[in-house]
Formats: sequence, C-alpha cells, structure tokens
Amino acid sequence: MALLSILVTIATAGVLTWAGLEKVRTNEDFRITLTALGLPVPAVWMAAYAMPTAELATAAGLVLLPDQSWPRVALAALGIIFAAAGGLALRLGRPVACSCLGATAAAHSAGGRSPCCPGGSPPLPCFNGNQWPGPGKTACNT
Repeated sequence: MALLSILVTIATAGVLTWAGLEKVRTNEDFRITLTALGLPVPAVWMAAYAMPTAELATAAGLVLLPDQSWPRVALAALGIIFAAAGGLALRLGRPVACSCLGATAAAHSAGGRSPCCPGGSPPLPCFNGNQWPGPGKTACNT
C-alpha cells in the first residue's frame, strides 16, 4: 500500500509540474482562456501567475514534504478550482479553449477528434482538441 501511495504522489506531482510549467511557457494562451471565462482583467493577470505558482509549489510540497497536510489541502483546492472553471466553461454555452496543460493539450487530438473517443462517442463529455465542446455535447458529436 505504501508503494501505491508513493507512485500516486509522484504521478500527481508530475502532472502538476507539467501543468505549471506549460502555463508559464504559454502564459498568453492561459490569459486568453481566463478572459474567455469572464474573469476581469486584474484577476486574469493575478491568476495567470498565481495558478502555475500554486501548481508548482503543490507538486514540490507533495514530494518534498509528504508528512505535511498543506500540499494535500492545496491539491484539493486546485481540483475545486479546475472543476469550477470546467463547469463555468460548460455553462457559457460556447467553446472555451482549455489551457490546463498548455499548448500540449491540443497535441493529443488527432484529426479534430479527441483521443478519448476514436471509435465513437464517449460516455462522458471530453475535449475536442483543446476546447470544451459546450453543454450536452461530447467531442465526438459537436
């Protein structure tokens, strides 16, 4: 059980590191996404730097300070923020570019179809390239 916990922690820290570094690398794209979600300009600029900082700090905390609780609390907070942003994007009723993993998220799409549904519609909504498809739609039926 301890080995599984270590592996999950390392994988989670890896995804957070990837997400944080990609947001730093493609910060303008991330700011465009935040603007499309309706955040006011001052909040866009603050979030554009606070989010990757929080992701990288949480990743470091998970690995370097496993006995402390703040990295797990920060991870839960990041999850809630991500879910809220996704819900807001779906509620807007128009596609909003996802920059959760920076520009690399678009690289996982093949031919305009999401890799989660190459043979047909998935049971849950998913991305079409790097955009939320909108309410009631999946990447395969947009």
